[in-house]
Amino acid sequence: MVELNNDHNFIKIRKNEKWETIILRPELLYQAIIELLLDKVNLFYYTTQRKSCNTLKKAKQDVKRSLSNGTIDFKISSILFNLGWKYDSLDVSNTVFQGDLCEYLMAILIDTFTDSENMICKVSLKTSSKVASFGNDNLFFNYKTKTLYYGEAKFYKKVDDALSDAFSSLKTHTVNELDFICNHTSEFIAKDGRKLKRLVKVFETLKFNEFEQGRIIFIMNEDVYLKHEYEQILNTKSSLIKPNDIIAFVPVLSKEKFLEYFKENLRNYE
Repeated sequence: MVELNNDHNFIKIRKNEKWETIILRPELLYQAIIELLLDKVNLFYYTTQRKSCNTLKKAKQDVKRSLSNGTIDFKISSILFNLGWKYDSLDVSNTVFQGDLCEYLMAILIDTFTDSENMICKVSLKTSSKVASFGNDNLFFNYKTKTLYYGEAKFYKKVDDALSDAFSSLKTHTVNELDFICNHTSEFIAKDGRKLKRLVKVFETLKFNEFEQGRIIFIMNEDVYLKHEYEQILNTKSSLIKPNDIIAFVPVLSKEKFLEYFKENLRNYE
């Protein structure tokens, strides 16, 4: 994790290998990302919250139980089917799939690299693998600062286009979003039951002006990967950036190659 413009709110997430190595062997980066996406606990926790796994503890228990009774393959297959992530039918050029993948990775990495935690993972709200869920791309909460973050994820070739569309989307999605959140506390997730109860209480009892609100923008791109390149682009968008914003970048070097690599790994996974 690298701070951009000496500000911890603007981060670039990267693998430990040097970029010279990753450019020659991008599969090192791709494999690291795919291991997160296809991790059984992550799949249970982030994509099934509206059905069962409201806490990470429950997700781990579900995986352990499914492994012991031999139902793990069936359950994982069902999850991938609901997402539309089946090798024989997956069209990696489909923008709905690309959006779902980016939103799901966003939930995992923001949980891992920031003080804010995912409270609603958008892919778990899907009612059809072919249709995107409306509203913000994930919602996050910082328990220490009582800050609610609206998320926006973009998987574009160019960072500049992704940032422009993200800021535009956030303007639209945050209208009446708070009402949706307060009326859907049963779909919150948290790392443990104690945090889940605390989270529900916050949004069932606090008034609108009693907690901060911010935005998290998560970008997957192929056109740049160096720290100073991201800083240059961020500087051109300075008028759109607010103090509470958190911006994360995941450069994949080639969008097309990453998506094809993901699909090939799906076949091996199945």
